[in-house]
Amino acid sequence: MSSNFSFQKCEISEWDQILENLDQSTFFCKSYFLKSLGSKFHLWKILQGKEIKAGVCLNVDDTEKKSIENEFVIHNGIFFKLDQNRVITKKREDEFQITSFIIENLVKQYDTIFLSLDPSIVDIRPFQWFNYKKNAPKFKIEIKYTSILDLSNLRKNESVENSTIFENLEPVRRYSVRQAIKEEAKVKFVKDKEKFLDLYKNLLIKIDPKNYENKINIVSKIIESVLKKNKGIIVNTEDKDKNLLYSVFCGWDNNKAYYIFGVGSEENKKSWQGTIGQWSLFRYIVENTEIDKFDFEGVNSPQRGWFKLGFGGKLVPYYQLNYEKFK
Repeated sequence: MSSNFSFQKCEISEWDQILENLDQSTFFCKSYFLKSLGSKFHLWKILQGKEIKAGVCLNVDDTEKKSIENEFVIHNGIFFKLDQNRVITKKREDEFQITSFIIENLVKQYDTIFLSLDPSIVDIRPFQWFNYKKNAPKFKIEIKYTSILDLSNLRKNESVENSTIFENLEPVRRYSVRQAIKEEAKVKFVKDKEKFLDLYKNLLIKIDPKNYENKINIVSKIIESVLKKNKGIIVNTEDKDKNLLYSVFCGWDNNKAYYIFGVGSEENKKSWQGTIGQWSLFRYIVENTEIDKFDFEGVNSPQRGWFKLGFGGKLVPYYQLNYEKFK
């Protein structure tokens, strides 16, 4: 069946059309997001005859022979554009054949391959079976996790504390919301990035002093590009004296909203500062978009995982794949 496919470079204008109305998450592979990174990327399309069946997005090094990880791109990889009404057994076979064809072409094109697949891609057998029982390079597969929260219940409830989402919060999160309200916390939704960047710069200086200037420049360009497309918002949390305590940047596509960046102040700390802004953001999303799902984008370290999972989302796996041709 793979002989019916072709593997072709994709122009940016056509790429954005491919990503429109897909069921998969596409936020991190939109052209405006990729351009904001200031690094090279490759876009491919897979056709059957003249019909586009899938797309592949890769971040590459300066030689353009290595597909590499980019810390700001949570998901890249494969995006299917298939008939959703097709019988499930046929659709599964289509995805398997297309993925196998993509792998055949990627290993010819690149010396190394890095893919971080969208959580909706659950069949990774073609990667597992590549060079099966051969003394040849294989894909290394790593399971990662994120937390996805269903926000639809917030559309049905006037009272915050009557919502299923609030009831499912970890007790410390419920207490934090109530305490923040009691202490007259202020949550503001803004498109001015400067206060966020001031906090984030201080964080980067602390954790990566050698590279903080380059990273803060990239973060600034990401936020600017997303806000210009009206696909994101900054959430600033202040105490009653208007001291900025916490700032979160959220973005969204047609399917989900995403936690992109978050940072707290080192001064005037409050136990609730990270919680109330996040909680208020859920309400903002359902009131200002048609999106009902929030992806916390990674719960892969102990402290970060504890905080994000405390909001009651569903733990969802996704796969990262590495391949080295010469090892």
